[in-house]
Amino acid sequence: MMRIKGAFAHLPNRKRDRPATARSDAARSATRRAEPAPPPPGFVIGPPDFVGVGAQKAGTTWWFRLIEAHPGVYQSPDQRPELHFFDRFH
Repeated sequence: MMRIKGAFAHLPNRKRDRPATARSDAARSATRRAEPAPPPPGFVIGPPDFVGVGAQKAGTTWWFRLIEAHPGVYQSPDQRPELHFFDRFH
């Protein structure tokens, strides 16, 4: 997909138009520094065996729940199904 810079500049942007608050800045930095929950005894921490990438409304949450239900998969209690890496960080 090609992005055109300034194509939507005329539209209002709620995030851009409202000032950042100290509370939102503190919450944002606190979530970035949060330590993950420790793994169960005997588990080894390492890179993921696979990464799933999908568009919104394409069944990715269903896929996440299906994998999570497998007995050989450990799921951290604070893990969310969507990371939103590309729309937040790129």
